[in-house]
Amino acid sequence: MFIARFMAGMAEGLSFTAVPMYLGEIADSKIRDVIASVCPVCIIFGILLINILGSYLSIVTTAYVSTIIPILLLITFIWMPESPYFYLIRGNVEEAKNSLRLLRAKEDVTSELERMTRAVEEQNKNRGKCMDLLKTKSNRNAVIIAFGLRGIQQLSGTTAIIFNCKQRVQE
Repeated sequence: MFIARFMAGMAEGLSFTAVPMYLGEIADSKIRDVIASVCPVCIIFGILLINILGSYLSIVTTAYVSTIIPILLLITFIWMPESPYFYLIRGNVEEAKNSLRLLRAKEDVTSELERMTRAVEEQNKNRGKCMDLLKTKSNRNAVIIAFGLRGIQQLSGTTAIIFNCKQRVQE
C-alpha cells in the first residue's frame, strides 16, 4: 500500500505539472482559459467518482474500474502530436509547423508560428533558475503557500476520514 501510494503521488505530481503545461501550449489563445479551468474540474470529478464507486464497490473492484480511464488515456494519447513549443525549443521549425497544422486543423499557421517562435526566443533569453523561486519575496510566498496547503491537505487525514465514513455506512 505504501509503494502504491508513493507511486500514485509521484504520478499525480507529474500530471499536475505536465498536463496544464501541455494544454496551455496546444490550446488556441481564444479558449486557453477555458481549457485551463477544465483540469481542476476533472480532478474534482475524479475524486467524486472514486468516492461514489468506493461507497458501493470493494476497494479491489473500485481499483479495477478506476484503471479504465487511465488505460484509455494511455492508448489514445499516443496519437496526440507533440507541442509546437517542444519542437521550437529544439530548433525543429518544420515539425512545429506540422504539429500546429494538425492541432488547428488549418494549413496557414504562419502568423501563430511566428508568435510562438518569438515567445520561445524571449523565454530562452530570460532563463530563470530554481533559486529565483526563493530570492524574490512574492515567489517565495507563493511557494510557501502552495507547499503548505498541499502538505496540510495530505497530512490532515482526509483520505482516512473518507474511508472511515464508507466503513461506518456499511456497518
